[in-house]
Amino acid sequence: MVRGGRVSRLKGFAASLLNLKPVITLDSTGKSVLWGKSFTRKANDNKIIHVVRETAKKPGVEEFAVVHSALEKEAVKVAQEITAFTGKKPLYISSISPVISLNAGPKALSVVLLRKPCDN
Repeated sequence: MVRGGRVSRLKGFAASLLNLKPVITLDSTGKSVLWGKSFTRKANDNKIIHVVRETAKKPGVEEFAVVHSALEKEAVKVAQEITAFTGKKPLYISSISPVISLNAGPKALSVVLLRKPCDN
């Protein structure tokens, strides 16, 4: 996120010193927003699962997918937990492209929720 200009070098340096792992979401315009942070991979996964659980309670979520950067076991585990409360299997579990991995960083994991279009 530092390389992509979303986070200042100073904040990125401080986060790496503290071993902080951010949880990022996208707003309605596609802009990345810090949703949370933690010190461990497991805590991050739990936060992601919490967001998905809360979002899945709302109407419109049809499918989900899990993508990762060198975290296949963790991606499968997160997908299994989401399947347990949604009753849906992931469309896919896949590694992300090298370009996205370069920007997201090593050991990135993401859950993608596919929603029905809104009738506005």
